[in-house]
Amino acid sequence: MLSYTVNVFEALKEIANGNEQAHSFMRAFYIWVQTQDDLFDKDKPVTAANLATTNMNLLLEVSNNPFYRENSNVLLPVLMSASLAWVASEDFAKREGPLDRLSSQVIKSQYQDVFFQVALLVGGIDHCLAMQAKFRSYYFDQTP
Repeated sequence: MLSYTVNVFEALKEIANGNEQAHSFMRAFYIWVQTQDDLFDKDKPVTAANLATTNMNLLLEVSNNPFYRENSNVLLPVLMSASLAWVASEDFAKREGPLDRLSSQVIKSQYQDVFFQVALLVGGIDHCLAMQAKFRSYYFDQTP
């Protein structure tokens, strides 16, 4: 999803399959994930206003967005799993072995599963598989 050749916001629109509420949720979630990553990695500045805006936007989406509210029983476990995977990825990144560091790069991107779960919800298995084939990718950080 983070490939430099993909316009992420256009990809999210395609994944949403015409469902504006799903698209709105994914946009808010993606922006929030990127802001959290920038805050943690300190590779891009995050202002107080930017942090407050992205946090409040996601909070408003999960509390008011009908698509999220109707599907929270499916989406929340995927969100939790993606969060746990990100924590694990940071632990793997500190390990010495090259396979562990490579694994870190892959599991940190598990948040993509939120988007593919949305694709499944809005378009069924065929749409989900098509979106996964088209958009699942991994961005690899520079490793020391």
